[in-house]
Amino acid sequence: MNKKEKLKIGIDLDDTLWEYQLVFLNFYNKKFKTNYSLKEFSVYSLEEFLNLSNEEVVSLLDEFGSHPGFMNLPLIEGAKETIHELKKKHELFFITARPPSRKELTQEFFLNHFGLKEKIYFLGGASSSNLKTKGEMGNFLGIDLMIDDHLTNLKSCLNYGIPSFLMDRPWNKEEEIKGIKRVKNWREILELIK
Repeated sequence: MNKKEKLKIGIDLDDTLWEYQLVFLNFYNKKFKTNYSLKEFSVYSLEEFLNLSNEEVVSLLDEFGSHPGFMNLPLIEGAKETIHELKKKHELFFITARPPSRKELTQEFFLNHFGLKEKIYFLGGASSSNLKTKGEMGNFLGIDLMIDDHLTNLKSCLNYGIPSFLMDRPWNKEEEIKGIKRVKNWREILELIK
């Protein structure tokens, strides 16, 4: 990792800062009377995990976006404290694959839970940006380190020489990659950055 005093750190939102898939699975289980658990979620793709088409997943995610649970996603333990601690010494960039149509809700959620009004970069859906991967956005912003739960995102960062921390989740256990450090929690991230 870069030894600069002040780092530019890119941070993913869903399942890195807060529990998105856990709450989505609860929503899905109630709607369809199923009993999926987060531990079973061994692949990142909802299409593959739930055996649904892309159109069905998009429709469900849109429905979930207006569900009360969407605005009450629990924070991952230690995320709030670590973000406030990192913000004292480093420059933070919040980068998400969410579509820009979720911008206002996402910023409201961020303000309510972190007490911060931050610039969030939205890569999903039709965007005014031509930068479509986290690696491209990280390179554009001059990111020194990326934190995410999705290996594909972090592989794209490695293409630009951006080292990364992979938040350990059930869907990302399939491989270990040089330049991507698997971390168990936010306390570990804080210690490694210090």
